[in-house]
Amino acid sequence: MNTYYTQHILRRPVDQWPPEVMTMFEHLNGAKYVAMQGPSEMGAGGTLVDWDRFADLHAITVPTLVIGGQEDTMDPAYMASMADEIPHADLTICPDAGHLAQYDNRECYFGGLIGFIEKVDNGVAN
Repeated sequence: MNTYYTQHILRRPVDQWPPEVMTMFEHLNGAKYVAMQGPSEMGAGGTLVDWDRFADLHAITVPTLVIGGQEDTMDPAYMASMADEIPHADLTICPDAGHLAQYDNRECYFGGLIGFIEKVDNGVAN
């Protein structure tokens, strides 16, 4: 794994990655991933490069949690824009976390997730 992964996917040395994450990478279908994403997360070029559903986000009618890490592969400002477009959305951006924020910053990730579920259960969602 290159430094991109330890900076933006899971922010710890690869030898400290949980077995579940390593298993996912071991079973990743590289041919399909590259065809869709392109050869690198740092510059998409696959079949999905122009696929954009942002204009449809307003049509999501269920409470939605947009959650990610400050160092995520998706720009947190873009995640905030997504949350702004979804009528009943909450946003949680976890500091010191990458794409796998549930491992990098458990307190923030699960706190945001549980808080969101409780809001929805109590009928308080946006």
